Amino acid sequence: MSNNSTITENPAPMRQFRGKALWAALATLLDGEGSIFMVKERGTSNYRVVISTGNVCARWMEAWQRRLCRGRVDPGETPEGCKQIFRWRIDRKADVAYILKRVLPYLFVKRTQALLALDYIENKGVSHLRQGLSREGRKISAQELAWREECYQRMRSLNTKGNPERLYVEHPILGGDIVRSVEPSTELDGNDQAQ
Repeated sequence: MSNNSTITENPAPMRQFRGKALWAALATLLDGEGSIFMVKERGTSNYRVVISTGNVCARWMEAWQRRLCRGRVDPGETPEGCKQIFRWRIDRKADVAYILKRVLPYLFVKRTQALLALDYIENKGVSHLRQGLSREGRKISAQELAWREECYQRMRSLNTKGNPERLYVEHPILGGDIVRSVEPSTELDGNDQAQ
């Protein structure tokens, strides 16, 4: 969170986002400036899905965090000579799933990462639960470990710069059901000007 206590929040810009418009706006933010990735917890066989986005305006990131009551905003690493970046990071499993399920219909660039992340969150450990084994003290099967690592490596591949597979896969129609359609313009004759 920003340490500057003299800045007062103007909540009006965030009030305009409700329902589908809220999730479409967040999807646009994630597609443009965000990331969906996985991290491996050191010394364990567990992986965590993370959603992150950043901006030089701490108030903008804090407004999103407060609006959704999920994640945290912290100053991010900033190259020397650049403006300070503030990162909104969501890494709690339930929060990540909640957000991804709602933005999925509106994601364009990061749709494949979101689908993979949701698959991982929803299916991790399912084979053990079907066998009736408890979560506490259970030994993870080699098959489960291989699947987790496969998901992790696939996410890394999707997030690699220059990977053409990560762009525009199974994308929705932009604007979908939240933006009214625009009537096609008539052809301009010599006297008309485009407005």
